[in-house]
Amino acid sequence: MARAVILVAMFCLYAATVIAEDPYVYYTWNVSYGTISPLGTPQQAILINNLFPGPEINCSSNNNIVVNVFNNLDEPLLFTWHGIQLRKNSWQDGTPGTMCPIQPGTNYTYKFQVKDQIGSYFYFPSLGLHRMAGGVGGLRIFSRLLIPVPYPDPEDEYWFIIGDWYTKSHKTLQGFLDSGRSIGRPGGVVINGQIAKGDTSDKPMYTMKAGKTYKLRICNTGSGEEPRVLVWNFHCFASRGLYAHSPFPIPPNNNNNNNVDDAVASFITLLGKRHLPPVVEFNKILVSLVKIKQYSTAVSLFAQMDFRGITPEYFTLCILINCFCHLGLMDSAFSVLAKIIKLGHQLDVVALNTLMKGFCINKKVREALEFHDRVRAM
Repeated sequence: MARAVILVAMFCLYAATVIAEDPYVYYTWNVSYGTISPLGTPQQAILINNLFPGPEINCSSNNNIVVNVFNNLDEPLLFTWHGIQLRKNSWQDGTPGTMCPIQPGTNYTYKFQVKDQIGSYFYFPSLGLHRMAGGVGGLRIFSRLLIPVPYPDPEDEYWFIIGDWYTKSHKTLQGFLDSGRSIGRPGGVVINGQIAKGDTSDKPMYTMKAGKTYKLRICNTGSGEEPRVLVWNFHCFASRGLYAHSPFPIPPNNNNNNNVDDAVASFITLLGKRHLPPVVEFNKILVSLVKIKQYSTAVSLFAQMDFRGITPEYFTLCILINCFCHLGLMDSAFSVLAKIIKLGHQLDVVALNTLMKGFCINKKVREALEFHDRVRAM
């Protein structure tokens, strides 16, 4: 009898295991045309549930996603899920050749699983030039509770859906290409469908607290340009060529803010040029920031130079040493000194005196004297 009970219990457990499925997340999208003005000029765009960017897909790893798409456009439509592996359902990829388009006035239900993935992704319409007209949005995949991430939970997290934007409709742009013409360069860069006006009417897109950690989910949904993103002092800039836009207006409670704003914008402009200017032009901006004690901003801008592959001059590295010294990061300052030596620059009193002064600024007089003695013994 006991053996029979055990067998029944094992059978029930096996059945429950077989039947169990990962959770499902359901969405309904009504895709239509609408009028928006991302760059200040009213124009037709592709909206999802009357939104641009479209609604977020919010899920956890291994969830089954079900999206019922109603096509209210006058043309066929498909959506693709950028970065999603679709390991068990590649036929749901939403690209021409893998799926038949959703015809006008009809609907289709996508069903796919975000298997063993976490992170920030996005979706967009994949036919023609639809992507240039909107229809994009974020796809957020959290880790399952059983698999912890290797960092504490942030205070909050924010989307930055960044992309280039044209003032002409996608149909007009398609006509240009069909006739052999170029569509030209985009009119600007938008962040979450917005652009800063540059006057006092701009309002912060997000509000953050000093001393807290935030997760920024940044996706480039543009069609051709590569926006550069710079975060400094809770301000985020996206640039393209001579354009620099920020959805975060700088509060007017500091006399240096306008100078910092101008310096950062000028720096981004230099980085965006097709033919990079001499390093001395970057040095001038870094020096201007140091003069108003914006050391962390100068360090962030130097990181942008390094990311772009711009080789710094000796004087540039001395500026960086000075910034690290004022920030109390003496180990980082000496790392820059090692880089100076590695690049073959001839050391002089500028870098060495800056380091000794850095020890004094941070009230480490004993270390300053020891460093002085080591320098004299060289």
